[in-house]
Parts: sequence; structure tokens; C-alpha cells
Amino acid sequence: MNKLAISLFLCAALLFAGACSPRSLPRQDPVPESLTAAESTPRPETMNAGGSSPEATPMAQQAVVAVAESGALDMSFPQTFAITRPDEKISTTLTSYFITGTSDPSQPVYFGEEEVTRLGSKGLFGVHVDLAMGDNTFTFSQGDDKTTVTITRKPQTTAKITGLVQESIYPAFNGSARAGGTLLAECTAPSGAKVTATFEKQTVELKQVAQANAGLPATFRGGFTLAGEYADDETANAGKIEYTMTYGGTTKTYESTGDVFVAGANSRLAVQVSNYLGLVYPDPAVPSSFREKLKKGGVDYIESQTNDHYKLSSGGYLPTEAGRIIEGKVAVKNTLSSVESASGAKFESYTFKGTITPVFFTKMGEGTFSLTLFNSDGMPAVDLSSSRLFSTAEPTVSGGAVTYEFTQKVQGNLWGYNVSYTGTDTVLRFAYKPHVSEGDKPLTGITIVLDPGHGDQDNGALGVPGKTGPDENAVNMAHALLTRDLLEKQGAKVLLTRSRKDEFLTLDQRVEFFEKSGADLFVSIHHNSLAESTDANTVSGTEVYYHSGLSRSTANKLLENLTAGTGRNKRKVAQSYYRVTILPYAPAVLCELGYLCNPLEYENLTSAAQQEKTAQALVSGIKAVFS
Repeated sequence: MNKLAISLFLCAALLFAGACSPRSLPRQDPVPESLTAAESTPRPETMNAGGSSPEATPMAQQAVVAVAESGALDMSFPQTFAITRPDEKISTTLTSYFITGTSDPSQPVYFGEEEVTRLGSKGLFGVHVDLAMGDNTFTFSQGDDKTTVTITRKPQTTAKITGLVQESIYPAFNGSARAGGTLLAECTAPSGAKVTATFEKQTVELKQVAQANAGLPATFRGGFTLAGEYADDETANAGKIEYTMTYGGTTKTYESTGDVFVAGANSRLAVQVSNYLGLVYPDPAVPSSFREKLKKGGVDYIESQTNDHYKLSSGGYLPTEAGRIIEGKVAVKNTLSSVESASGAKFESYTFKGTITPVFFTKMGEGTFSLTLFNSDGMPAVDLSSSRLFSTAEPTVSGGAVTYEFTQKVQGNLWGYNVSYTGTDTVLRFAYKPHVSEGDKPLTGITIVLDPGHGDQDNGALGVPGKTGPDENAVNMAHALLTRDLLEKQGAKVLLTRSRKDEFLTLDQRVEFFEKSGADLFVSIHHNSLAESTDANTVSGTEVYYHSGLSRSTANKLLENLTAGTGRNKRKVAQSYYRVTILPYAPAVLCELGYLCNPLEYENLTSAAQQEKTAQALVSGIKAVFS
């Protein structure tokens, strides 16, 4: 019989679609009150690999025993025959599928009549199959055990709907209009429906924007001319819009989730950032490009609005979920009175004393840094007599904004920067680059945040054993705990965003944890995955992502050390927009250590000996960053 060859070459052109990393931009949840929560929690024991390995060091062998007793981070998985993905009959629109399973490594596994090549030593396997329309049946066997997998491929279709889509109803968050102006009314409803909207005792019929087959989702749009009485110099909450839909002989009534705010004749609509981070996009259709990362409390005027974004007078688009419209008398004008300079062992800061928290724009240039405060006037001087970083700070006023351009004394000494608010003051903080020290604890005085991705009910990516083996949550945690222990032996102060599998923080909570910690480096630890249609046998290796240009060098040094220390494929360093990496407070990176969906790499990533090697390589990379 011919063996089913499952090759392990690297597909450089393959677009990775990892399900494990934090790409989404969620709404903000409450921020932890203390940064010591992770430290105060009893530490779980170091991870195990479900069994000793011939190459395991004494540290790794001790870890196996410790976790076998505590059960805290069990890295074991079955070595018995089972199909783990799909774990039941499924329907899909995919044209191919990667079927995975576990097995007894001492016996062959067959796919039909062909033997499956398993390149690891613990029985994991994966087979990539093409799917025809309809039912596709695949048979796998080992010894006397036989399993049949049925995958039904169906054509791609758009599902019909019978009512309004609530999140499409304008306004989903806050809506805005001017007295005497036009108020938008919009929603998604079944094609062919009759939809009306009611506001200020006016009712208008919305028109379907484009033709579609009956019942398919369609956009309906219309508007009101506001005729109500509103105070000239205030913005008022005028309530919600009511929508009525008639379709298929049934009439239903809906209400907008958000309220409508109306600005009087002499008032301007303004928004205040309500999330910890308010990401502003130059083009809302390109969510991977940020104009600025605003902080909670920043205020600006609204030029126009859709259901998804406010167009700001300072430029760019703020998601409606990230801001609240200001009621009452609106005061957005900021007057700068003075700039207070301060410095410490690790930083220098400049506090711009003002009357309100303005939105801002920062820019790194060739040897320069600029801060623009919008809706501001006044140009107080900046005292740089104690600055280690800058020789000049020149203010200019243009278009209702004040810009300070700082000129660096020597390029390369600026480690990070941050803009925040204290009351109505705007604080600009610059970090100095830390350095390793002499002796056997070279990282003394350096603080590092390790962020094990996911947690609690957020399992991240499943590995080849599916629900029967450690998921990404557990594998991330295992690597973070071991790396923490090694870093502390080097003298570093290490803060974990979480220290147990059952802990969870939102993405914004992790970023705010980093900002409040005063850390010199942020490393988020993740493991990769791929779409189910991809042959995961062909993709393996390590990737490191960064956002700020100040983090590029760090990302390169970590990838070099990680791949040299583990022997894994060096896939890439790439600039991206993972939310946990976007704060330029200090270098911040996200490491994808390997692919949990690749059978051979999964065995490697859950091995105690390899986890120790990975942690040691990560520590070597961190030391190189500060050298």
C-alpha cells in the first residue's frame, strides 16, 4: 500500500488566519482596581508534558511531577484512536477540510486503505481532504477501531430574515442632529417589507436602498426634518427612534438602542471618548490603520455621523461605541496656561495645564516628536533644562490647534511615550531606554509585563486533540509562568496580566494594566491556528507582531532568539494592529510561538522540555533587547 504522504514544508505565501490572537476591538469593561491581583494569587505549579521526555532537563522533569500532583496545567492528551475534528457530523461551505485525530503511536492509522504518516511520536495526525457538494464520507481506522466522518458541503447562500436587525437600527449607540436639520433613520429589514420610523411625532416611510430577493437582508433609509423646540445654546437628549415593520402579514415595532441628541441653533455637537482607548481611523473602511489612540475623557466636535462612526473636527473617525455625546452647554475650547516639567530615573514628563481634556495627535519624525492639542490656544514655553532626550520644544498655533515639536538630542534614546489626562491637564510622558546591569542578575531594575493570551471561558485556539488536550489558554499560561520564573532569576520584576487559567481580562484591561504598571516591556504570549480549510501539516513556526515603530527592533530580537533557541521555523516579524500592542508607552509585542493545529508542532509546544527551551529563548531575547 502507498502511504498518504503528509509533507511538512513551509507555505510562505499562505495567508494565516489564526483564530487565537486578539484582533477584535471590543467595548471596554471595568478596569482592575489593582495591578497586584495577578501577583497576589497563589502561583500554579510549573507545567507538565503528560510524561517525561528523554531530552527533558531536571527542571522539566520536576515540572512533570509537580503538575501531575496539582493538576493546574496538565499538558497531557490521549494516545488512543479518535477523530477530534470534526467531532460530529457538520455542514460547511468550505471547499476543503483538515481532519485531525489522536491515536496509539505504536500502531498504524489508515485513511481508507492508505496509511497516514504521523511525524511525531505521540500519535497525533491530520489529513487534508477536498470536499465535493453534498455528503462527503471519510473512513479512518486503527486496529479493530473504525470511525467514519461525514462532512456535508453546501452552497454559500445569504440567509433570509423575518424582522429588523436590532444592531442595524439607527442609532445603535448615540445619534446626533441639529435643530432644524435632518435626522437619519436607517435599518436592515427583509427585502420587500414596509418600514416606517417615528420621531418628534413625525412618521416617515423608509425606502429600500437596493433591490434584492424577497426576505433577504436589505438596507432601508430615510430621514426627518427636525421641527421641535430646543434650547439655542445646549445639546439635548431627545429620546429614541421608533421603527415599525410590516412583512408577511405581520407588523412588529422596534426601538433604537441608542438615543438621539439634538444641538440647538447656537450649540455644536461634541463627543467625549468613553472607552479606555478611542481608536481614530483615517478611513473607517480600513480598520488596520489608526490615526491616533485617544484616551478616555478626550473631547472634540462632531462634523458628521453614521451608525458606526463620528467624523471628528480634528480629523479621522471615532467608533460610535467608543464615545458619548455631551449634553447641556458644550465647552470644548482649551486654553493652555503653563507646562510643568518633571523627571525620574526612568522617564521625563511634561504636564500641559489646561481648561479641558483636548483630543490630540502625535507624530514621530526623523529625530523629532510632535504633539498637537486640538481646539486649543496658548503657547506656554517648555523647560527642557533637565531633559535627557530633547534640545528644543517649539510651539506653533494653526487652525485652532497648538503643536509642540520636540527635537531629540540623540536618536535611539527614546524608549516610549504616552499621553494621558490628569483632571483637565494633559500629560506627555517619555521613557528612557533601560539597560542590563553587570553581575548574575542583569535585568535588575527592569519591569516586564507578560500577558498570557485568553483565559477562563475564552479558550483561544484548540489544538489537534481538540477538547481532549490542552488548549491555547493553558499552553499560553504554561509558557508565561516558566518565562516569569526564569526572568525573576535574572533580576527582573515580572507582572502577569493573569496567573491562572480561570482568570480573564479584556483586551483594553490588558493594555491599561501595562500603562499603569510603569513597565519597560510588554510581551503577549499566544499560539497560532489556521482556518479549517488549510492543510496545517504544511504550516509551522514562530511569528512576532508589533504596532509602534519603537517596538520593531524588539520584535526582531525576540524572533531571532526564539527561533534559534527552539529550532522552529522563522516565519516573520510584522507590523499589525493587535490591540494589546498598540500603546507606545514602551515596546509592546505579541509572540505567536507556534501552530497548535499542526500535529508535530503541537507535540513540541506541549512538551515540558520544549517549553523550557522556549522560555529560555524568550529570556535570551529580552536580555538582548536591553543590551
